[in-house]
Amino acid sequence: MTGNARLDGQWDKTRGTLRRAARTGRARLRRELLREAAKLAGTIKENIVKGGELVGSPFKPNAELTIKLKKSSKPLIHDGDLMNSIAAHKINPDTVLVGIPGDARPKKGNTDDYIARYARANEYGVLRTTSTGKKVWMPPARPFIRPVLDHTRHKRRKEWQGSLQELFR
Repeated sequence: MTGNARLDGQWDKTRGTLRRAARTGRARLRRELLREAAKLAGTIKENIVKGGELVGSPFKPNAELTIKLKKSSKPLIHDGDLMNSIAAHKINPDTVLVGIPGDARPKKGNTDDYIARYARANEYGVLRTTSTGKKVWMPPARPFIRPVLDHTRHKRRKEWQGSLQELFR
């Protein structure tokens, strides 16, 4: 049969090429996901250092007693445990957690405590009842993750879309 295109013998090679391309693309996407997550963790840390000003949500100041005890007026900054625990943590090949893992513990001091508990108390605040029955926020809410997510959402989406376009060129 002359003149007919040959349709056999190349399928295994084509399948192999497609499988390799899929693996390469998946690996590149995973690297990009980790890179973007690490950038977000860095922005959260930068926002803490700047007292919430980076995203336009300044933290409530520390109480006078807190300033005396920790010898600093900077909210959320004391011994570095909170800052050091904020990172991009790979959960599985396609999932990354940006924030503080639930099992993170301080390096010194009360090492039985969890940094995530401290972080949650500051992110949302804790409503307590005093001995006189008065309800007070101790500590007051000092959101340091949610405002960064809200403030950078549009920018992160555009960067991720740009990264995906670059990956598939």
